[in-house]
Amino acid sequence: VLDEEPPKIRLFLEDTTFVDGAMVSQDPLLIAFLEDESGINITGTGIGRGLSSETSALPGEKIPMNDYYQGYPNTYKRGEVNYPFYGFREGNHTLSFKAWDTHNNSSTETISFVVAGDEKIALSYLYNYPNPFMERTFIGFDHNRAGDDLDIELEIMGPNGQLIQKRKLTIQESPSIVSGEAYPDLTWAPSEGANRPVSGGVFFFRLKVTSREDGTEFKDVKRMVFIQ
Repeated sequence: VLDEEPPKIRLFLEDTTFVDGAMVSQDPLLIAFLEDESGINITGTGIGRGLSSETSALPGEKIPMNDYYQGYPNTYKRGEVNYPFYGFREGNHTLSFKAWDTHNNSSTETISFVVAGDEKIALSYLYNYPNPFMERTFIGFDHNRAGDDLDIELEIMGPNGQLIQKRKLTIQESPSIVSGEAYPDLTWAPSEGANRPVSGGVFFFRLKVTSREDGTEFKDVKRMVFIQ
């Protein structure tokens, strides 16, 4: 049977909450999900026909991935690679993964990411969505301490800095991306739980994130707009 379709590749770093451009640690886990109707070539038959990866965060030759491929039970069409990287360089980087199928079709998937030093917790993206918002907004961030237990303090403040709400929560074995869509305490609906009616306008939220592993913390304040 003629097969001209290359393998499908989905890439993640740290865990499957990763999105392109997110922050990762210096020692991230690469997760690659692979699928092909004819099966993935892991025999290395033919020059360069195996699985491989390369990244600007760890310059050098391509890294063979064949030995890290695990096929799923009862199918030859799907499987995954889990590969632990160590010693990524700080900064903005890309990672590419190449796969071949058994009919000599190949595909390459590339992701971008930011590496922060592990000496302290760092957030590369703090946001609320939607913004502006009418009923509720979800607060989220991504960070470089995936797997740590995190203590989070959230303060909602009015246009003059007056405190409207304060919340505390702990996330155990935190994913690399934390979102109010997964953690209700990071969702703000002005009509819910307020001591007094809240009118539309400009508001602020202050977030403090502390790692229980070593006590390092990150603080930041962002602006949001409530439309009433």
